[in-house]
Amino acid sequence: YTYFISGEGRVLAVSDDEISLGITAGATNAEVVLQAGLLFGNAVRDGTGLLNVNDYPNSQDFNAISEALNHVIEARVQPKLRERAKVGATIQFAGCAEVNDESTDLKPLRVVPVLAEVEPHR
Repeated sequence: YTYFISGEGRVLAVSDDEISLGITAGATNAEVVLQAGLLFGNAVRDGTGLLNVNDYPNSQDFNAISEALNHVIEARVQPKLRERAKVGATIQFAGCAEVNDESTDLKPLRVVPVLAEVEPHR
């Protein structure tokens, strides 16, 4: 399943590839992870629900859409997010998540951010 979600969380940890967020008050373990490294897969293309594989006679064209969307996020969303996200900051985000196995994919939920606004820690 793929989902388009939005929310707000407090930054618990930052690495080169991900930003861990606590969503509920007082959370000490990551509940959502914003992906901040190289993107692979179709979460954004499929999470929006706007495209149908049957509209593309060539599957390579359909897959090229995922590559292009991932590239836009890597170039426009992730650099600002990595630069501004610091432990304790608050991030409002919208993005796409893919869930294949509920027992592993929900703890934490991995989200490809398509929009992220960072409010510095006060």
